[in-house]
Amino acid sequence: MLTLEKMTYSYSALRECADLVKKTNWTVATKKEHFSKCFEIQKVFDFCLEKTGCMLFESDYSAWKDYEKRVNVDVEHGKVTKKELDQLLKDCYLFVCRELNGILTMMASGEVNAID
Repeated sequence: MLTLEKMTYSYSALRECADLVKKTNWTVATKKEHFSKCFEIQKVFDFCLEKTGCMLFESDYSAWKDYEKRVNVDVEHGKVTKKELDQLLKDCYLFVCRELNGILTMMASGEVNAID
């Protein structure tokens, strides 16, 4: 019988991720700002991946990848609206918040191990 160990998360690492999410500006004024914002948001996802080890923050499996693809399509072809990019940016924000909250909920319920 295969037994799996519970994942272990740190309250302080989760707090650091939440602080970064709060510090990040999740809006842009113009469509062309999405290009630089895309890299800023990638850093948030990478930071959360590094701090939590949660694979859902991995670029290929997250909402960030959809955002990055559409930003690149817009850069190359200019066929994406600001409204669409704004929604994808919002989706990234909601994704990060839901995942962090989900981890916190699992820590509180004992589904995963919690430290400090």
